Order: sequence, then structure tokens, then C-alpha cells
Amino acid sequence: MTAYAPDERVMVSPRYMAGAGDRLADAIAPLIHLFGWPAQHDAATGHVKIDSPDGSVPASTR
Repeated sequence: MTAYAPDERVMVSPRYMAGAGDRLADAIAPLIHLFGWPAQHDAATGHVKIDSPDGSVPASTR
């Protein structure tokens, strides 16, 4: 088995073998990809802003 540094990125397939991962990404990904919520990503800060299509539920991450 190859040893990896704690901060080194590796690709794992199937995804469930990678572990719990980032719970926030697991929560917002279906909203964006399955339900079509518009997302805005600020590459400079890393912030992501998503809003429900009707604008009634704003959400943002940092």
C-alpha cells in the first residue's frame, strides 16, 4: 500500500469507499444538480451562494 500525506488529494472509486467526506457538499450538491438551484461561486474567496428557484430559501457556505 502506498502512503499518502494527510493533505494529499487522491481519487477513490466508488465514491462511498472514500468515507464521509464534506457533509456540506453532500447537502448542497443534490440541490444544485438534481433540483436545479442556481449556484454562484466566488473563486477568490471560495464562497458558494445558492438560492431556491423561487427565492424563498437562500443558503450560502464559506
